[in-house]
Amino acid sequence: GQKCTAIRRVLVPRNRVDEVIASLGTALAKTRMGDPRQEGVRMGPLVSRAQAQAAWDGLVRLKAEARVVAGGGADDGSCFVPATLLLCERPLEAKAVHEIEVFGPVATLMPYDSVDEAITLARKGGGSLAASVFTGDAGFVAEFVPAIATAHGRVLVVDAAVAASHSGHGVVMPQCVHGGPGRAGGGEELGGLRGLRFYMQRSALQGNKAMLEQLTAAATIAAL
Repeated sequence: GQKCTAIRRVLVPRNRVDEVIASLGTALAKTRMGDPRQEGVRMGPLVSRAQAQAAWDGLVRLKAEARVVAGGGADDGSCFVPATLLLCERPLEAKAVHEIEVFGPVATLMPYDSVDEAITLARKGGGSLAASVFTGDAGFVAEFVPAIATAHGRVLVVDAAVAASHSGHGVVMPQCVHGGPGRAGGGEELGGLRGLRFYMQRSALQGNKAMLEQLTAAATIAAL
């Protein structure tokens, strides 16, 4: 959870919430926390005690609007924070779960009853770096993705065709734009060749065609 593209809000059709809780709960129960140098350990400590404390403080605020449904634990004064899955049953009326980003292993499930409701919830993030859509419903994709794209720097759509080979939610692919609107801020310097433009001085040249071609050819050779 200590990265800006980690999943923090999980939108789920209301009739699938119990199924998702059971599945994620089983996966979390198998996640061993400890020294990552040891065989079988899948989750290590946070980067510092200060970061762990910030994560615990964020959890307190999230728990005012959501409850723990899988994982979780208590602060033991160390840098370890157990993976925690929360459920916010009335996300349209909530605020903290949309605004607080806990840089730790924490995510909140949010049920929705319609596509319009899912769109509203997705946009409540105030601008996000990435969103992932897991569905085999082409009609849902056609309605949902364009509606949330303006609030997300990148949208990953996962269906059966790419389920076993997609990059994953948090991976910044060099071919894609990184960054996002609103509070997601910048970050485009991570996005492939376009990122080099941030380190270059730009100047417009005017003149006759032959002279301009000669200048640009010389500049290309110099760059090589």
